[in-house]
Amino acid sequence: FVACNIAVAASRVVDFIDFEMGNDPDHIRSVRDSTRAQGARLILSYHNFGYTPGREFLVERFLEAERLGADVAKVAVMPRDR
Repeated sequence: FVACNIAVAASRVVDFIDFEMGNDPDHIRSVRDSTRAQGARLILSYHNFGYTPGREFLVERFLEAERLGADVAKVAVMPRDR
């Protein structure tokens, strides 16, 4: 999966690579370094399709994405009520 993302970045036909921030930190670094070298942007994402975590948890995901070098942080969650 890492090699696929690196190959896509190297193709220079995409502007963004979306990579799950729950992946191994070494894999995140490899994909981040590749996107930077190829002029693409890195989206680090967090997915939880079971429910929507609390605000503090989500803020921590955004901060973690920033710490890991994301150009864009993304969360995708499942709302159950308002």
